[in-house]
Amino acid sequence: MFCEKCGNRLDNDAMFCDACGAKVENRMEPNNGSIQQPKVPSPAMDSINNMYNGAKTYINNSGLDGWQITCCILSAFSVIFSLITYNWIYNWITALCAGFMLFLCIKKEEYNTVLSVLPFTVYFGKELIFWLIRKAPYLAGFNMFLGVLFFMLDAVALICYWLLATDKLSQKKPAIWVVLGTLGLNIIGILYNLLGGRLYHFKNYIYYLSMGTFLTVYLLMIIKKEFLTSKDNIFANNYSTENARINNATQYNTPLSPALQEYSRLGGFLKFIVIMYKYIGPIGLAITVISSSITYIKTIRVLSSFSGYGYYDASGDIAKSVLLMIVAIATSVFGIIICIKFAKKIENRESDFLHLFQLLYIIATALLMVSAVISGGNIIANMISYLILQVIVFLIWNTYFTKSVRVAVFMGSDEYLRKSIFNKNTRYPLSK
Repeated sequence: MFCEKCGNRLDNDAMFCDACGAKVENRMEPNNGSIQQPKVPSPAMDSINNMYNGAKTYINNSGLDGWQITCCILSAFSVIFSLITYNWIYNWITALCAGFMLFLCIKKEEYNTVLSVLPFTVYFGKELIFWLIRKAPYLAGFNMFLGVLFFMLDAVALICYWLLATDKLSQKKPAIWVVLGTLGLNIIGILYNLLGGRLYHFKNYIYYLSMGTFLTVYLLMIIKKEFLTSKDNIFANNYSTENARINNATQYNTPLSPALQEYSRLGGFLKFIVIMYKYIGPIGLAITVISSSITYIKTIRVLSSFSGYGYYDASGDIAKSVLLMIVAIATSVFGIIICIKFAKKIENRESDFLHLFQLLYIIATALLMVSAVISGGNIIANMISYLILQVIVFLIWNTYFTKSVRVAVFMGSDEYLRKSIFNKNTRYPLSK
């Protein structure tokens, strides 16, 4: 380089000019002969940055909140996880449902619309059909009982969701709880398979993640709407004023308020119970008896072939299988008749409906205890688990029947309590 004052040639690291003594202002820093070039991003990184900036700009302009962004991300992951697993129609259906949910989340669709219920319907419809075709024919005993129980729960949740979306329910909270409970149980089952080591292939893990993320989107949408942002959320005590009126009224001489006059007709959760016992329960029992019969028939055919080839005399086992099949069919038919009879008693306002309900649970508990003894294994543990389950379910249902204002108004008097087995002295919900 050269001095700016006198033009004398200088070394690259000189700080002052040797000729005139002027300070060198723009001296060059030593770089060992290398010249640093500005970094130019690669095309791939440039594309990623453009995508990120574009997505950030879109999110800022779309007005999506944190919950909606989370639902969008989970839906996108569900689509990706479904597409990279096995190339089955089962997976493609899940990917289609998740993709439609992603579209709905971007459009800020609420959970309680017909559009939102469509992917829910396709997903659970697929699950129900898969269970009927692939699993039900190979189940028996307690496994069949659990399978039918979850089948009915999924079907009931699907019906409740449609009733919510089409605004067919005057009391929506029970239906919301049914849908939430079904989503929660399905997610717990998925986590059990993921964490319990029950999956033996990496693609199975990925696919279960796709189902879990899809169901979680619905869970978050309902929680956000009903628990956090709604002014009339599911925790709100909206009946405090009406309860005060009820407590000051008598069942005989005080006219019902306009809100309670609606309760004089069959509706709300009571109507759901009637539908479940009149239609869903019998259908579930019919499915059970058909699946059990298929299992028994297959067993009888195998035993007959063994006996025909002379391996051993299977006549005793065949007779036992035929007897068990007859008992299973007879029990299911009896259950169908009882379910329909119980529903009709409620529809016709017969005051002994609660007595029948409590009697049936006593009989069902006794039968479960007998089945625990016959099935073998850890008999004490099975009996205790069955008993605890029955008691919990009974307390939930019995509390509804005895404490519900809708039931009291619909029945018209407290006679159904006085005729019951366990609640003869229970306070009538419409009494002072």
